Amino acid sequence: MDVMRKDAMSAKSLTFHLVALFLSTTLTFSKSTENPSGPPIPLNSERIKSQFGSYGIEILKQTPKVRISNLYSHHDGERICRTLAVVHFAETIPQTLRREHDRIVKGESLGAVLKQAGWRITKSTIHIRLMALDGFQLLSERLMKAPRTRVLAVHHYDLSVNRSGQRIHYATITEIHHPDYLTTSKLQRIYKPSSAEEEVRPDESSSVTLEKVEQEITRLVSKHQKRDPRPSGQD
Repeated sequence: MDVMRKDAMSAKSLTFHLVALFLSTTLTFSKSTENPSGPPIPLNSERIKSQFGSYGIEILKQTPKVRISNLYSHHDGERICRTLAVVHFAETIPQTLRREHDRIVKGESLGAVLKQAGWRITKSTIHIRLMALDGFQLLSERLMKAPRTRVLAVHHYDLSVNRSGQRIHYATITEIHHPDYLTTSKLQRIYKPSSAEEEVRPDESSSVTLEKVEQEITRLVSKHQKRDPRPSGQD
């Protein structure tokens, strides 16, 4: 009887530790991360150019509310997508941000425009995770030139800007990264949790967004492949 009681206690203890491990992993991916007082984190444009020697941006879709862009580097006359960025702009853009917003929707690099205008950029992470979606396989084959890759690192976050004490929520962004550029472990090192107050976002809302992102990727990448993908030389 004592042996059975000990075995039952051991099983409960093991279950508890497994559940605790699962919850800690889940929270690591879903918690909001802000580093408002830390050093500036390099923009994607800066990081891509530094790592691969070149950088360009191609707007695949632009509406008043959504922008999808291919952040790429040049290799042997081809564009290699390093990050596919899906931007959902805030419902209301205040007048103080209107000039920068107009430049962004006309095709300029989002982070570069905001930084040049003196805005401090804060990314509040909703989640960082590896994802395997059908649309990602099409993306990796056609834009990232990585045909054997279907599982890609995804960074889903809220982006806000701050200048002269005025903080504004600007967009919610989903970034899908080339495996040679950013992995989940690299993303977690870059956007590591701070002691700042955390705001946890429901997984349900982000899951819907990712489902829409996958649908958009499938349509856009298929459409993009029908055109000549070679650079014009003006990027």
